[in-house]
Amino acid sequence: MNKETKILLGVGIVIILGGWALLKFSPKTSVFVPPADAGKLTRDGAHMTGAANAKVTLIEFGDYQCPACGAAFPIIEQILATYKGNANFNFIFAIFL
Repeated sequence: MNKETKILLGVGIVIILGGWALLKFSPKTSVFVPPADAGKLTRDGAHMTGAANAKVTLIEFGDYQCPACGAAFPIIEQILATYKGNANFNFIFAIFL
C-alpha cells in the first residue's frame, strides 16, 4: 500500500467514526407543536369542501395567477378526489390578497 492510499483510508475511517459519534451521541429531543386553528388561518367565506369541524383540514394558500399554485393543482385535485365525501376531511382554499 502506498502513502496516498494509507492517507485516504485514514481520512475515510476518521469521517466514518465521526459520523457515527455524531449520530450516537446527539441529543434526542422532540418538540410538540400543537395543531393550528383553521379559523385563525382563513377568512370568513373561504371556499371549503367539508365541515368546519372536520378532524383533518388541509389549507392551500394560493393565488390564481401563481405558476407554482397552478403546478400544484393536479396534486390537490387528486387529494380531493381521494377524500371526496369523507366527513372527516375539509379542504380550504385561501387566497392571498
